[in-house]
Amino acid sequence: MANHYGAKPIVSDGLVVSLDAIDNHCHPGTGTTVTDLASGLEGTLEGGVANVVKTGGGYFNFDETGDGLDLPNSSTNPSTDIFSFGSNPYSICCFYKYIGDQVMWSSGQTGTDNFYISVTSGFLGLGNQSVYKHQYSRTNNDGNWFHWAIIREGTGSNQSKWYVNGSLESTGTDATNWISVGTQGVRLNRYSSGPAEGLVGPLQVYNKGLNASEVLQNFNAQRGRFGI
Repeated sequence: MANHYGAKPIVSDGLVVSLDAIDNHCHPGTGTTVTDLASGLEGTLEGGVANVVKTGGGYFNFDETGDGLDLPNSSTNPSTDIFSFGSNPYSICCFYKYIGDQVMWSSGQTGTDNFYISVTSGFLGLGNQSVYKHQYSRTNNDGNWFHWAIIREGTGSNQSKWYVNGSLESTGTDATNWISVGTQGVRLNRYSSGPAEGLVGPLQVYNKGLNASEVLQNFNAQRGRFGI
């Protein structure tokens, strides 16, 4: 897929998860298996192939009727599982279109969510099942695609950063340790109490904190697909 006006490709250093519905290596257009382009890990679409849209930029269409994507743990050992960062740096980037309030990314043991990201009509939130650790107020229900990135550079104040469309919008303190090892793994557009709703474009996870220029690079690389 061509980049936006010849922009650089997405950042590859530290990339541990890469999902992109338009890429046939991720999903061939048939079946319920979705393959992570970075690790080769195979997940399962809940709701079937109708949730994969190859036009309009390419995205996963989740409509709150049992839809979602479940990714298993890559290891039963937290020290080697690609989703278990603990208190270490990480980054998640995603092109997204709001449909309804939801937890769009969650992980934890079965029946719990010890790490999740929420997209609602009025804010982006990072937290766990008990409380939001870093919440950023913005209007998400304007009908437009946007690119969000949550970066954790370390622990303490100003170590958690929300970027929107390549620009830093909010800094905060993230006390949420991301440890997903269990029977549940990671869920896209699902959480412990059920499915959620939204359109999910290209999504990347990194085992490092991206800097501002790297976040902007990822935004520029694919923004043209979504009319931004």
